[in-house]
Amino acid sequence: AGLNWNYYRDVTPEWMQAAQQEMFDLHGAGKLTPPITARYPLADFAAALEQFRDGSIQGKVILEISGG
Repeated sequence: AGLNWNYYRDVTPEWMQAAQQEMFDLHGAGKLTPPITARYPLADFAAALEQFRDGSIQGKVILEISGG
């Protein structure tokens, strides 16, 4: 489940920008931390997509890109 922000972005763009900035500020202050379900190396993206397909997502799935 999630929230579709498209309507708010289209109808009240100034409000959306302020809301997003507040979320970024809260995250930067350590007051907002999204739950992470799993981390996968980018090469294993199919396994990450499998979690979406089977509905087992309870938070964010992170695809990690190794520096090289």
